[in-house]
Amino acid sequence: MVNYAFVRFDEKTMARVTGKDLPISTKTSREVVKFIKGMNTKKAISYLEQVVELKKPIPYTRFNGNVPHKRGKGFGPGRFPKKTSVHIIALIKSLEKNADAKGLDLDKLEIIHGSVSLGATSGGMRWHYGRRRRKKKLTHVQLVAQEVEKEEKKPAKKKETKKEVSKKETKPIEKSIEVPKDIPKETKEEKLKEEAKEEKLKEEAKEEKLKEETKEEKLKEETKEEKLKEEAKKEEKKLLEKVSSKAGEVEKEKEEARVEDKK
Repeated sequence: MVNYAFVRFDEKTMARVTGKDLPISTKTSREVVKFIKGMNTKKAISYLEQVVELKKPIPYTRFNGNVPHKRGKGFGPGRFPKKTSVHIIALIKSLEKNADAKGLDLDKLEIIHGSVSLGATSGGMRWHYGRRRRKKKLTHVQLVAQEVEKEEKKPAKKKETKKEVSKKETKPIEKSIEVPKDIPKETKEEKLKEEAKEEKLKEEAKEEKLKEETKEEKLKEETKEEKLKEEAKKEEKKLLEKVSSKAGEVEKEKEEARVEDKK
């Protein structure tokens, strides 16, 4: 006789299965069963098959010492427990067969309970072969599934804030501004005169700017001409110095030639 951990079992709407002395780790099976709980049986089988293919990991929430993190948003420590996944897939499939025998709808079958416990430790204990014999890991696993009808989620109503309520209550007040129909002619003429004055002032300011710019350009040109004249004078002085130096050398040579001729 099997002792089940789940007490409130309804034979009409529920199905259960047990796996005794499975050759898998108790800690890893606990993590896998915790992750599966609340899933549809078909969804759980498809996910565990991806775990076997090393495509999707199982998160480790309790026994996660020295467990590396896996890729994914908000995914912490996890692994790919291949062996435990294979055995639990077989259990879920037998669970579906038990539910089908009772006439339950497999599309609505959801895992509502899962328990894991240590296997045989004395009488039915198994040993590894070899010189250094050690105990094999044995685990009992129990799963319970129930036919659950999915409720259509209604869109949640947004709570109105104080600002929105105040906006609804307080409507904008339309202010009526009285516009004089007949404007006197004197005011129109004054406005035209003021506009003409402003335009004259703007034109005068533009002319002053142009005059200042022309003055600045003339000063720049004068300074350039003065610089050019100074450079020309410097070059003339250099040429004269060179010519005078050459003439002095020629005269020295002539005097030396005369002195030699006298000798």
